[in-house]
Amino acid sequence: MIGAIPNPTRELTVPFANEQVQTAMSNLSKFLIGTDVGNYVQQDYDSVLGQLELSKTEFLSLGVSILVTSNSVNENQTKINIEVRRQVGSFDKSYEVSEAKRHLDKVVKGLSTLLSNPNAIDEISEETVQENSDKATSKSVGGFVLAAIAMVIYFVAVMA
Repeated sequence: MIGAIPNPTRELTVPFANEQVQTAMSNLSKFLIGTDVGNYVQQDYDSVLGQLELSKTEFLSLGVSILVTSNSVNENQTKINIEVRRQVGSFDKSYEVSEAKRHLDKVVKGLSTLLSNPNAIDEISEETVQENSDKATSKSVGGFVLAAIAMVIYFVAVMA
């Protein structure tokens, strides 16, 4: 693709054991949805490889995929790599990269909260997670319906 921009990434080294980071990663999707940060859906989690994949839909886009990996540096330090990718294609506009960087910030903040306060996930009820997930889903459906109506109006105007 002409003018493609590299995927935004962030690399962190945190003073926590890899097991603590893995626990935080496994709870990240639930925490983000429960705190009404956004409907980040956990697509895959592999504790052996230390890899988590989240997805997030966006208005007029198939959305992004967020890959979080952790590697132990030593017994008290872990390196975390976060990469945001488009579901289809690549980033080619600056506003798309800006939005991707906001996703990075939300993921880093969520991991930071879960690492500094492991009990934060216990404070989020399943009802809150379901309610926020339903609210985010209805917003996405509303956006797609609005886009479809706009396209129909456009095609009717062009054909007339």
